[in-house]
Amino acid sequence: MEKLHRRSAKMCRRMIKSQWFYWLVIVLVFLNTAVLASEHYRQPLWLDTFQGAFFVLTAEARLTISYQCFFPAAKIETKTTLKTKNAANHV
Repeated sequence: MEKLHRRSAKMCRRMIKSQWFYWLVIVLVFLNTAVLASEHYRQPLWLDTFQGAFFVLTAEARLTISYQCFFPAAKIETKTTLKTKNAANHV
């Protein structure tokens, strides 16, 4: 499990530091700004729904990627490491 986590963290960091990801973020920020700037008084309901959904989806995607890549999960303790810790505490 730990090996899988390390491998996925490396892959995630490599993806974030790539040129295409940089431009993807720039384009998404531009689209997000354009969609929010298009809001106006008495706009149609479908436009209001689209703007809200687009904002939530882009914000959620950004937070998910940031959380997974920059804050790796804590080390998962297996039964053997727990037994070793308990044995060391009882000595």
